[in-house]
Amino acid sequence: MRSRGGRHGVAHGADWLLQLVLNEQVERAQVDVLLQAVAEQVVPESAHAYVFGEPGRLARPVLYAAKRGLLDEAAWTRWFGA
Repeated sequence: MRSRGGRHGVAHGADWLLQLVLNEQVERAQVDVLLQAVAEQVVPESAHAYVFGEPGRLARPVLYAAKRGLLDEAAWTRWFGA
């Protein structure tokens, strides 16, 4: 199945975000930007249905950002609430 409108790029972008989050030289402020990018794709403005494994691939950078321990509970509460 071929993606339409380049939406498969979301899955590849999520993979790239994961690599960045895993890099210890990427600091908290940069992780905040990466998490914002994930958030914008989790609930896209259009009513697009993901079909290329995007949900799991978008979750990975979030999970590994959490494992790095850069954000406290309040920051995560705000992020998930947004």
